[in-house]
Amino acid sequence: MGSRLSAKKKDAFLEAYAKTGKFSEAGRIAGCDPTCHNQWLIHDPEYPERFKRAEAQSVQILLDEVHRRGVNGVDEPVGWYQGVAGGTVRRYSDNLLMFMTKAKDPRYRDSASVELSSPKGRPLEVRSVAEDAIVKAALAVLVEAGVISATHGNGVNGSAKSNE
Repeated sequence: MGSRLSAKKKDAFLEAYAKTGKFSEAGRIAGCDPTCHNQWLIHDPEYPERFKRAEAQSVQILLDEVHRRGVNGVDEPVGWYQGVAGGTVRRYSDNLLMFMTKAKDPRYRDSASVELSSPKGRPLEVRSVAEDAIVKAALAVLVEAGVISATHGNGVNGSAKSNE
């Protein structure tokens, strides 16, 4: 009976996770501690694949909502008078459209590259996506320490040459 109960909880957990994308909410709905998920990943050979499917469903729900808000828009009440809305206006999310475009078209993705030269003149390439500030900070520390001297390129791709 214990394994049947466990199987029902797994099914309920996965179904709830697919709909909510939240471990805590899935655990609450399924009536189990969300950490059971970790045990099921380890001890049930079929569970990881089932969880991947639930995760994909959860992501699809998010993508559908992003599309709805970014492309179809959302009606928001406006013209409030004495607590009553006088009408609605359709609002669209430019930010969500931007993220959708970045996800689907690599030409619009954030990326940065930095070229470093070793003491022997061989290039060392560091690529960063959405971590440009970290790379710049690391380069600034190296320049300040005198390990490298900075040379500026076209403003998009920086480069630094070794002092040695």
